[in-house]
Amino acid sequence: MIVVGCDPGVDGSCAIIDTAAPTVVTFIDLPLNDDRELDAHGLFMQLLDLSPDVFCTELTFRQPKLQAMTGELKAIAKILQVNDLIVVPVSTWKRKVLGVSSKDKQISVHKAQQLYPTAAFVKPRCRTVSHDRCEALLLAHYYLVTHGLYPHAGQQNGPGRTVPAPDAEGG
Repeated sequence: MIVVGCDPGVDGSCAIIDTAAPTVVTFIDLPLNDDRELDAHGLFMQLLDLSPDVFCTELTFRQPKLQAMTGELKAIAKILQVNDLIVVPVSTWKRKVLGVSSKDKQISVHKAQQLYPTAAFVKPRCRTVSHDRCEALLLAHYYLVTHGLYPHAGQQNGPGRTVPAPDAEGG
C-alpha cells in the first residue's frame, strides 16, 4: 500500500511510504508555478506513476491560501482515484502523533527524525532539516497509526519492547 502524507504550503512536501518497505521514505517537494502557487498538474504527474492508495493532508482553518491549496490537493487525490482520502485537522494529527497539539515545528522535526532516522529531511540545495518534509511524513505516519499499520517490524513497541523483524523466509 502506498501512503502519501502531504503538508501544504509554499515550501510544502509530500512524503511517500510503501507499507511493503515502511522504513524507506520518498519525498516530493510541492512544485510551484511562477506565481508561487501549487503546480497541480506537476504534482499530479509526479504522483501518477506511484498509484497511491492513500492520501492524507491537513485541514487548516485560519489561512485562506492554505485552504485553497488543500482543496487542490484533495482534487489531485480524487483524480488519482486513491482508495482513502484523509483530511485531518492539524490539532488532531499532532495530538495523536506528537502527544501535543503544538505549533512548535521543532517538536515535529524531532519526532520525525526519531521515527524515521534514515529519511532525507534536508531538501536539495538546503543545509537544514525541512519541517515541511517532517510534517508530511508525520501525516503519513498518522494514517499508519490510526489504521493499525504501525509499528513496523524492528521498531520499538512501547518502552524497551521491540517488534521482531520477519526472518528471511517471510515468517
